[in-house]
Amino acid sequence: MQKEKEGEWGSVTAVSPGKAKVRLKRKSLCEKCGICMGWGKDFMLMEVDNLKGARVGDKVRIETLPGKILKISFIVFMVPLLGLLFGIFLGQLLSGWLGLRSLWQAGLGITFFLLAFLGVRWYDKKAQRGEGYRPHIVQIEEEEQDIG
Repeated sequence: MQKEKEGEWGSVTAVSPGKAKVRLKRKSLCEKCGICMGWGKDFMLMEVDNLKGARVGDKVRIETLPGKILKISFIVFMVPLLGLLFGIFLGQLLSGWLGLRSLWQAGLGITFFLLAFLGVRWYDKKAQRGEGYRPHIVQIEEEEQDIG
């Protein structure tokens, strides 16, 4: 069974080896996502994988798996938060066992938060080399397509 995919139509504004920048019409759902570069009030630019050989001016359909976006969002937002909470919990345990001040809670919370953040950055660099991380062009339209 094939996973459901999301697709958007846009216009290629620039190309580089293996990649393209696509201008997309901004939608209300796009305001808080962050996967695209906010550019204007009515449109945005998104860097996508260009495996179909699209050229500047081509009308293209781009897709990404919704599960990938959800996974990335979880990693970016929740892993550092979980690191912070784990550090605070560990600091509280150490404070109780060793009779130390509660300053350990804050110190270990911040330390684990920063370690988790560094882990997220490492994962991001590793994931960018893999397939499916970025949205990609799946279709180049031959006919005119109204994209706004």
